[in-house]
Amino acid sequence: MTVHLSVPLDEDQRTRLDAMAARRQMSTVDLAARALIDLLEAEAADIAAIEEGLAAVEAGDVRDFDEFAREFRAYMAQRLAEAGV
Repeated sequence: MTVHLSVPLDEDQRTRLDAMAARRQMSTVDLAARALIDLLEAEAADIAAIEEGLAAVEAGDVRDFDEFAREFRAYMAQRLAEAGV
């Protein structure tokens, strides 16, 4: 089922949306729909990542920050050395 929404935009916003749609060779409606779909998908991915992190913490799957910082510094030093920096 398709639902149609009415979105209030000022003149500048509408002009910018129309120009973006034209550059992408899309209709303004298709561009706006794609943007909303992308926003919904990004929000769902963010929530899933947060929930995964919280579950890891609850399961005790955590690392000491000082240990992580030492490992990260060693990793970066190795990468910089490999790059000749």
